[in-house]
Amino acid sequence: MHDLRKMYSEVEIKISDPCVTFCETVIDSSAIKCISETPNGANKFTMIAEPMDKGLTDDIENEKISLTHNTKKEVSNFFEQKYGWDILASNSVWAFGPQSFGPNLIMDDTLPFETNKDLLNMSKESIVHGFQWSTREGPLCEEPIRNVKYKLIQADLAESPL
Repeated sequence: MHDLRKMYSEVEIKISDPCVTFCETVIDSSAIKCISETPNGANKFTMIAEPMDKGLTDDIENEKISLTHNTKKEVSNFFEQKYGWDILASNSVWAFGPQSFGPNLIMDDTLPFETNKDLLNMSKESIVHGFQWSTREGPLCEEPIRNVKYKLIQADLAESPL
């Protein structure tokens, strides 16, 4: 601090108390389903949240797995071999958040006979953007969310855009 004050800038530098960031998380699977509906009432999404597997957050942040650099088969094998996920779960990971190597993930856990997968895939980019925004901002304190796995379990979508 002496060098900054005297040698380099010759200006007064004030030092504040350290600022600690907090992260919001979940400690157990959702007890109730979270339902969100679009303002026009034509689309409805249902999700649950649960803690991520132990060590998965570190693997994502250390870039041991990437949804952009690894093939879908490599991603699937990673989740199956390292975390014991079944093949359907390992293929359904959509994104990490809030960045591409963020400590949260969203996955499509909808059933094909209950959800029109073509319509859902058309909405996927918007859903992922909403997920990334919400994990960056958090629900309570406007702090980032950490170590949470979101599962989209039901999507009722309008057949035509309104």
